[in-house]
Amino acid sequence: MHDQVIDFELHDGRIHHTPALVELRKVAISTSGSVGLDQSLDITAVLLFPTPWVERLPFLAGPGGQGLVIPVGGTLKKPRVEPGTVKRIVRELGTGALGDLLDGVLPGNLPIPQLPRLRLPGR
Repeated sequence: MHDQVIDFELHDGRIHHTPALVELRKVAISTSGSVGLDQSLDITAVLLFPTPWVERLPFLAGPGGQGLVIPVGGTLKKPRVEPGTVKRIVRELGTGALGDLLDGVLPGNLPIPQLPRLRLPGR
């Protein structure tokens, strides 16, 4: 990562910052939002995955190829992904994401294992 200039300003008891970019294990994470003087978080993180990953699992590109948007709330000591985020992402990406994921993880023509029949007493 290169040095960055991140503009910030304090108003209404919150420190607001312009997008900051960090990289974690090849995933670029852009954050913007604010941190309250009370340590509360109101941050939006956008995850941008490497092209080879997106080529293999297209849903990682997010809606419109803009990345996966993750709102983060809570506090500095206990950050949390906002409720409903996973449901929203699944809804935005549609069922194609599940197919992409399974195609990338499961080999084709995977046999379904046959379960043994159970014998119940008296039958």
